[in-house]
Amino acid sequence: MTAREPEALILPRRFLRICRAQKKTQKVADSTGVALTGEQLLLRTLIVRRLLARILSADEKYVGLLLPPSVPAVVANAALPLLGRVAVNLNYTVSGEIMNSCIAQCNLRHILTSRRVLEKFKFEFDDRVQLVYLEDFKDQIRLSDKLLAGVQAFATPVGLLERQLGLTRLKGSDLIAIVFTSGSTGEPKGVMLSYDNIGSNVAAIDQIVNLKASDTLLGILPFFHSFG
Repeated sequence: MTAREPEALILPRRFLRICRAQKKTQKVADSTGVALTGEQLLLRTLIVRRLLARILSADEKYVGLLLPPSVPAVVANAALPLLGRVAVNLNYTVSGEIMNSCIAQCNLRHILTSRRVLEKFKFEFDDRVQLVYLEDFKDQIRLSDKLLAGVQAFATPVGLLERQLGLTRLKGSDLIAIVFTSGSTGEPKGVMLSYDNIGSNVAAIDQIVNLKASDTLLGILPFFHSFG
């Protein structure tokens, strides 16, 4: 798969193939010391996908995330498209009023977060929102989750896995994420980003910067930021 092929812009499909091809290569790390290779990242993402499938309603399209740039945030953002959901990374530096405005605009029912984040940023959320703490996931993982995710990650042909997860039905115009504006001209507005939007940005950066396998890309901006 090359950046010129349409499938390369469908990031979940590209994610699966890169993790498979570079399974022993370190792919993500954060300042807490957590680091994952391609195969570890894929396995954790598929496990989290299964956990989220038990929590989210069938008709729940948009899912909030309130997380700093970190390995858990990467895993959560990678798992949601594998469930056909749209990630809404929320700005944890805004006021409670603006936060709840963003939640209402997307009709969010669940927000993926951590207790450490909420200890630092105090919010009073709308009663209709349920908070999901990622640190609680480790106690919710079943043996079946590990086994089935392991089969998907290591034994299932990638083309078959894409079909199993419904990724072959995705189109470039489908939404992958919503990012809110800063609200400098009033109430923040949700910017709807498609697979083509973000995929073309990834392809453009790859062509201009020409990253090599030996390079490390340092991400310092939060995922709710347009450059994040």
